[in-house]
Amino acid sequence: MVLHIPRYLSRTLSGHLNSIRLYSLFTRYGASVHPSIHSTGDPNYASRIEINGPVHIERDVTFWFMPGNPQGKISFSSNAYVGQNTYFGVGAPIVVGANALIGAYSYILSAEHRFRDRTQSINSQGFDFKGIHIGANSWIGAHVFIRDGTKVGDGAIVGAGAVVTDEIPPWEIWGGVPARKLGIRE
Repeated sequence: MVLHIPRYLSRTLSGHLNSIRLYSLFTRYGASVHPSIHSTGDPNYASRIEINGPVHIERDVTFWFMPGNPQGKISFSSNAYVGQNTYFGVGAPIVVGANALIGAYSYILSAEHRFRDRTQSINSQGFDFKGIHIGANSWIGAHVFIRDGTKVGDGAIVGAGAVVTDEIPPWEIWGGVPARKLGIRE
């Protein structure tokens, strides 16, 4: 007897197996992870994740690894925290420092579409990659968008809903769209 699995169910099962694999990978390195985390894009992402100490990742966090682009890696240092429904687009390296807090529903994207050539569709022009660094002891509020090429300094705070398009120096407080300096931590 041959068991035929409908196409839609096959994709669902594949997604669940991928989530289980990602969950197993994180917990093997001592991370506290909700089982609902998942990855999309390149199915060979295991070598592109680095965990240096205990990390806490809430439910429904998504990691998208750009297919065919092995330079896109993500690294978590000890005691990093990622809030629920956060999305990591991993095209270039993303580094999350020790004790960094990332609020829920944030988007951290380390790739940007090229769009310079008006004669071609944006989708056919490829991507630019710079990478993202989120410093130690920094706090990224909820619903924050962090663009490729951004560095958030150690101890910096980014207010909820901000769009980070520039480098944030250590110990500064930024917020708004686009994010701008609001103050300094004392």
